[in-house]
Amino acid sequence: MATSWTTQKVANHSSNQPDAATAASPSKMHSTPEFGVTDAQLRAELVASHLAGLAFARYQLKIEPIASTGVDELVAWLGPTVQRYLTAPIP
Repeated sequence: MATSWTTQKVANHSSNQPDAATAASPSKMHSTPEFGVTDAQLRAELVASHLAGLAFARYQLKIEPIASTGVDELVAWLGPTVQRYLTAPIP
């Protein structure tokens, strides 16, 4: 159900701004040497899925207290996890 809503929302998008679904597509993420890791795509997808889940819980499901928590506080909670996804050694 969420997929069809999201697909329809993207299809109806008429802004001049780049489409977020296109900009963040996995085909645009590549494992490049400047990241210094061989699993850059996996790391980027972990971050994207984590943030997509947060956005869905906050804005669609309106789960409390996530929905009413300030952005700065959410960043403080999630920042270390996102940083770990991007830079920590593989467990």
